[in-house]
Amino acid sequence: MRSGFVTRSIQLLLCLLLSALPARAQNPTSSESVRVDKLAFVLPSIVQRLIGNIDPTLQPIVTRALTPTITAPFASLNAAVVTQLSNLPVSSPASGTRYQFDRQLGVYVPFAQSLGPILAERAETIGAGRFLFAITHQQFAFDRADDLDLRSIDASVPFEISGLPGLPPGLTGIGGAHTYVGLHLNETTAYFTYGVAHWLDVSLATPVVSSSMTVRGTGSVAIPALGVRTDVPAQSVHASATGLGDQLFRVKARLPSETIRVAAAGDVRLPTGDEFNFHGAGAYGVKVFGIASTELGTVSPHVNVGYERNGSTLLADPAGVNPMRLPTRAFVIAGMDAAVTPRFTVAVDVSDHVAFDRPRTVLPRVNANGIPETPLGFERASLHETNLAAGFKTRLIGQMVASGNVQLRLNEAGLRVRVVPNVGVSWLF
Repeated sequence: MRSGFVTRSIQLLLCLLLSALPARAQNPTSSESVRVDKLAFVLPSIVQRLIGNIDPTLQPIVTRALTPTITAPFASLNAAVVTQLSNLPVSSPASGTRYQFDRQLGVYVPFAQSLGPILAERAETIGAGRFLFAITHQQFAFDRADDLDLRSIDASVPFEISGLPGLPPGLTGIGGAHTYVGLHLNETTAYFTYGVAHWLDVSLATPVVSSSMTVRGTGSVAIPALGVRTDVPAQSVHASATGLGDQLFRVKARLPSETIRVAAAGDVRLPTGDEFNFHGAGAYGVKVFGIASTELGTVSPHVNVGYERNGSTLLADPAGVNPMRLPTRAFVIAGMDAAVTPRFTVAVDVSDHVAFDRPRTVLPRVNANGIPETPLGFERASLHETNLAAGFKTRLIGQMVASGNVQLRLNEAGLRVRVVPNVGVSWLF
């Protein structure tokens, strides 16, 4: 079943480039929007609609000519989606209150300091027998996939027309498309953290994801040698869904240290989200990382360094035949949180994630006459995704803390969002 889905996905992306052939419907008609059940079926649905405008005698010829050229490059867009879904920012379950060991009393006591980071971890734990509950909400409006502006993708690909009687051999056509892809996610996550011991915390993050996808496209096919150009009517397909996302389990253990506090942490991501509705990555993930933090007056610097290894999913395979492993990652997050007042903290983080051997699509380079000079490309590379995050935490009542944060991209590698807003509230019991 999944193999058939990926095949349809590849056909869609093929058709977005073909958009049409010299066919019976020579004049564009008004655009028509349709809705499908799964987000992953939005692109295949456009394929089916556009194929209806192609002369049946030409379909197999053009498909055979272009499929080897575009299959791997455009299927890598599927991998871009699931790769990003495996690396959405996760709010820190850090408590607004920290505990340190009082040698005179022989117990752990709370001490005044900043209210903690937002997207990074600090080494301190919440305290034995303590329970933290938090809810956060963040929004993603993806607008770039590496060098591609998803709001306006223009592609032209040459193909050879052969096997048609009455046409000269070696005749070349150019398939072109102008496409808009809108992908939006809203993620609301409940966090549960329990202090098993004074040095050990366990956490569970349970997200609920609302996703929507809209694709609009128009296209054309030109045969310059014959002076022929055919346009395709505009098409629009939409889907939306809400459901459970991938569950995340975290264990954090504080290690013996003095001035600079050190901890080790590990995450396990379970593929409980529906990857066909872009609610999850469709693969397991394991992350291990080290944490260091300290205090310099009212300022608390922190550093997180780690490595993530992911499982396999069919959506990551450009050929759509066998499950492939999602890229492994290394990451570093460095920043600080500073207590402006006892009830108000600001936090800033810079993060850099390196995705190893990640697939990406490279559009053809087109000359001044609109003729593609380079083929549609598909490559694998290790790319950095760099972000800046800034926000605040404020104590409301007792142990209730509210937070607000925005994450800004500092480069354009990967499937990216210009701004990711994040708000939350937590209670420590």
